[in-house]
Amino acid sequence: MQLAGLTHLRHIADEQAAAIATTATAAPASAADSPVSRTLRPSPSAWWTLPAILAVQAALSLRLIWSMGAYGDEGLYIWAGHVEWSAWLHGGSLPNFASYFSGAPVVYPPLAALADSAGGLVATRLLSLAFMMGATGLLYLTARRIFNQRTGLCAAVVFVGTGASQFLGAFATFDSMAVFFLALSTWAGVRAAEQPSWWRRTPVLMLVGLLLAMADAAKYVTLLFDPAVVLVAGCWAWRCRDSFRSGMASAATLAASAAGTLGTALYLAPAAYRTGIAFTTTGRQHGTAGAWQILLVAAGWSGAVILLALVGVAAAFCAYHDRATRIMVIVLAGAALVVPAMMARDHLFTSMFKHVGYGELFAAIPAGYVLASFTYAVPRAKRFAAARALAVPVTVAGVIGFLLAGNQYLNIGPNFLHVQSALGTHNAIIAADDVDTTQYYVYNDAPSSRLYVIGPNPADKEQILYYDRRAGNAALPAAIDHGYLTEVILSHYPLWAALDARVERDLESSGKYRLAMSVPYTADKRHLAYQVWVMTK
Repeated sequence: MQLAGLTHLRHIADEQAAAIATTATAAPASAADSPVSRTLRPSPSAWWTLPAILAVQAALSLRLIWSMGAYGDEGLYIWAGHVEWSAWLHGGSLPNFASYFSGAPVVYPPLAALADSAGGLVATRLLSLAFMMGATGLLYLTARRIFNQRTGLCAAVVFVGTGASQFLGAFATFDSMAVFFLALSTWAGVRAAEQPSWWRRTPVLMLVGLLLAMADAAKYVTLLFDPAVVLVAGCWAWRCRDSFRSGMASAATLAASAAGTLGTALYLAPAAYRTGIAFTTTGRQHGTAGAWQILLVAAGWSGAVILLALVGVAAAFCAYHDRATRIMVIVLAGAALVVPAMMARDHLFTSMFKHVGYGELFAAIPAGYVLASFTYAVPRAKRFAAARALAVPVTVAGVIGFLLAGNQYLNIGPNFLHVQSALGTHNAIIAADDVDTTQYYVYNDAPSSRLYVIGPNPADKEQILYYDRRAGNAALPAAIDHGYLTEVILSHYPLWAALDARVERDLESSGKYRLAMSVPYTADKRHLAYQVWVMTK
């Protein structure tokens, strides 16, 4: 019975591929009579099902958007965008953002700054939500094109339920934009591979290469998934024409376009961009976490999607016997393993909760395929019962994603909404250990303030320079002793906890500062406190 259901799915997709192949030799009389349009024409249920899925996605991320103030990465990128706009419009030098940003500073930050100017942090996070909802819609279109509409809807449900999707929809960083362009490149690559002749297919594939290069520029880690986009487009062209040569030519065209665009951009860009790529992506220093520990955490975030995707590969192998489809589903499922494998190799947890979402975008397609196959594998009279049975594991996976996203969002840093109330004094001289978030709020609320960084910082922020003959190399203690600083903000983050402890002792012993606010938070499984010290009147 189950094999019969899988065979039914195979007939649907084979009819679709045959219809697409037919258009390569004979154009229909009109678009409405096209065999492709007849095969892919959405059923009436799609007009409400997909919007309902997107509404759920919006609700899952909106619950987070208003709950916390800006995080360090959010504050840094939005502030950088404002600085770039100021330099472009009014002149002046720019900080060396490219040397340590994980994406090209000219791609996302200026867009984030525009959203921030229009509606503050909430508008910037809503921009991320729009990108993620767009990625879900493109995922549906891609899965529907490769398999069928039911697979597309199931794939969208799987992706929306992941913790990474919910988190990135409420996080104002490079990632949501990169995921959107990755989804756009995949869908456009599939559509380009269907073009009926090489002279129409080649220029479209070259344009897709530009889209893929945009995804890579938005976030450098996206480079890990370029092979998946290229291979999916190549395998789809192979299957549509039953021609391995056509598939490889399509893949080579797309790869050459993306590589040429990126190579040209890197050649023309300042050397700081190459430094930034090495610093954040290709040459990152290895950590000390155990590989099995990292894989276990990755399983918590992506285990359900990976398991469903692997079962989907097995189901596709039963229903399809052509190499193109089999290779394609292996590539789609394997994309979810890329980030866990790379992080286990580097012994790093950094940004895993975000980056696993890139691979889940691809793995959701075979995962959606096996869910759709289950409803076809039972008699028509029992399909409603089968759908109800499927709702149980899907709901469980969605609840796990709900809890993971909420826990991560509320525990990656202090709630700066509370800290902000202690700031806002104009013409203040502020010192902070991690100035990214502080810089964002100072820029918006107290633009005439002066902000210094405590301790070494790769961001090249301004260090404390306090000129006093008695200060010597102890500029910070002297500045505290003389009451030079209006406010001092300490996060006690493990990276500079020892320095913060010394600064806190200096503040207490000086008699010139009082603790105005202490905001508890959790980081790296440690209970810490964000402190705001202000000069006494």
